[in-house]
Amino acid sequence: MQNRETTLWFERRNDGRQGSASATRRRVTGLLGTAILALPMWLAPAQAGAAALGSSAINANIALPMGAWTTLNAIVVPAPHVTTYCTAVGSADINSPPGGAGTYLFTLTVDAPAPPMNLGQERTVQYVVGGPVIKEVSSTQGFVLAPNVNHVIRWLGRPAPGNPATTALDRSMTVVCDQDTLGIYNSNPEPPQD
Repeated sequence: MQNRETTLWFERRNDGRQGSASATRRRVTGLLGTAILALPMWLAPAQAGAAALGSSAINANIALPMGAWTTLNAIVVPAPHVTTYCTAVGSADINSPPGGAGTYLFTLTVDAPAPPMNLGQERTVQYVVGGPVIKEVSSTQGFVLAPNVNHVIRWLGRPAPGNPATTALDRSMTVVCDQDTLGIYNSNPEPPQD
């Protein structure tokens, strides 16, 4: 139940703010109208440069023989018409070698099935006798893809030179590409090997 004082206070408060509320309403309506008209412009770049996604997961075992890179996963990126920026993530479960000791290398590449060793995205898995039987490995890498050429992004593995063969048990790779970038910086201060 309202009393007379509450009603008078409410009316005075509204009277004092009526001009301000009306101006605020006009400002919001004007901004909203501008936002609605500009909405198609905001959507156009997102539609034209929409991101592309590819993924591959395999649970069949694959041998990693001595002395060579083995492709664990590969995803073809169809020829873009403009420079495209991609990020790839690869992961795998690696089995211990028969003797229980060994070192294994894993890397992500674009258009290079046999890259040099010791690049920044390369990961190392090392086994010692009495250690775990299975280890997990993953890496991520950004790539700049030239226009008008099909590209192949690969997740690769191999024994380090002089180490025994082993097996990759499960492996997966995901690639996301877009025409926008925040920058891709690859620094490899050590000389590549191989």
